[in-house]
Amino acid sequence: MTATAPDFGALLARPALAELRDYCTFEDDGRRTVPGAILRDPDALAAELARAAERDREAGERSACAASATTPARRAALMRAYASEWSIYFAGTMLYLVAVPALVADAVPDLSLDALAFAPDGYPKRARIARTLRPTHGSRAARYGALLGETFPAAVDALHRASGLSREILWVNFASRIDSVFLSLAEHVPAFAEAALAERDALLDGAHLFDAHTANPYRDAFRMQHDVHPLAPEPFRVRRNCCLRYAFDDHYKYCTTCPLLKKLPIAERDAHFARLAEYVDHHDHDHDHDHDHDHDHDHDHDHDHDHGHGHGHDHADAGRAHGE
Repeated sequence: MTATAPDFGALLARPALAELRDYCTFEDDGRRTVPGAILRDPDALAAELARAAERDREAGERSACAASATTPARRAALMRAYASEWSIYFAGTMLYLVAVPALVADAVPDLSLDALAFAPDGYPKRARIARTLRPTHGSRAARYGALLGETFPAAVDALHRASGLSREILWVNFASRIDSVFLSLAEHVPAFAEAALAERDALLDGAHLFDAHTANPYRDAFRMQHDVHPLAPEPFRVRRNCCLRYAFDDHYKYCTTCPLLKKLPIAERDAHFARLAEYVDHHDHDHDHDHDHDHDHDHDHDHDHDHGHGHGHDHADAGRAHGE
């Protein structure tokens, strides 16, 4: 007798996974969607990045906008920064959609390019995917192969060609989101903490990705720095390269693992770590972990691809879902 394939909609009906419903749909709900195949078309992706920049300008969410930059060099620099930000949103959305069902149900949605569409509101925050989950039988390659082996590499190439952003920055963006998503799940879902950390370590630390022939492009994304600031951990874990967040002249100018912090004047470092301490204290008290971008701009608040709380899902009760 053939077992019935797991249904993602049924999985998301569990109250503990309610927040994940905001990040996917299974039907054509009338919203604008962009096919995953756009990641094979750098020109179309460049137009999508320009749309994201224009949306920010119209919403007043950035005080610096590529559309209003006065020189070609400044416009190009800002579009590279938008491409970096776009990739971080995209990675977070996709990773939560695969990591949560992988841990809870040992099954995943198909996130290959041909199966995927996403509904960007400037940035890609919601995916349209098939309802049926594919059992993975504990295989890491079956869980993450389509996303990490096909979709993310295609995104690296397309975003590089569309914006000029270096592939090295993009690989570290994706690696840092792998890091933060699984750390977030380990922190907020104790029942799956050990499994989440094991997945993170395997995906980031192995010399090879899923077979002995494919080098792991997500490896070695972080470095350690010393004597960064009295409020910083010692040693301080930073990205291997900069995500270009500093191009956006808003309140949270640097991400939480920025390799540039040590080079900043001490007054700027003081301000950065004071804001971060205030932010952490606030969220420790209200337990509102939907702070990575809250579908609009909380991602700008934290840019939490290295901080460990992740893409905006509070899965504090998700451990109960395994037994529901």
